Amino acid sequence: MATPTDDPARAPAFPSWPFNYMSLYAHMAKDFGRYAQAVTKSTDPLETTRAEGDLGLNLWNDMMKGYYQLALAPFMAMTTAMAQPVKAEPPPAPVEPVRKAKAAKSAV
Repeated sequence: MATPTDDPARAPAFPSWPFNYMSLYAHMAKDFGRYAQAVTKSTDPLETTRAEGDLGLNLWNDMMKGYYQLALAPFMAMTTAMAQPVKAEPPPAPVEPVRKAKAAKSAV
């Protein structure tokens, strides 16, 4: 029976989880902050409309990056790890069976 080892040469090269949800929230908060500043400083309805459009595009961009990292990147990492060639190990040497020693009869 094969036993797992801690040998890094035998371990599959599986990358770490790429998604960081805190960076997604940080990007969304920065986008909303830019939107809020643009709306509070705007004096023209056209500037406000442009700020709303920019917020929508930035949030859409952030969500698509998050979706890619959450859904597609782990799948691609798994397929990359599965596509690596497996090194065949030679079969273990046969072991001779252990024979039980017969107990000697004692004469009473």
